[in-house]
Amino acid sequence: MEKINQKVIGRNLKKIRKAKKITQEELAINIGSHRKFISKIERGQNDLRISTLLKIVDALNADWPEIMHAVQKSQSKVSHKAENAMLIE
Repeated sequence: MEKINQKVIGRNLKKIRKAKKITQEELAINIGSHRKFISKIERGQNDLRISTLLKIVDALNADWPEIMHAVQKSQSKVSHKAENAMLIE
């Protein structure tokens, strides 16, 4: 099983948050946390627990397929870039 990249999840959560016009501060309040914590998650600098991810997904009124589809799509792009780089060498 592949490890899910924290930065990919963070970028996706940020994209969803911004699309829904929710600030980091609002999201933090909704999950009982601090803005700096949300910022670190969005930059992939915090190990994200499933329980925290569930709270964030709920607060953003998002769903798992929305989150995971973007994660899988990003990981697929990374895999293709690595394959292409190997072919060039």
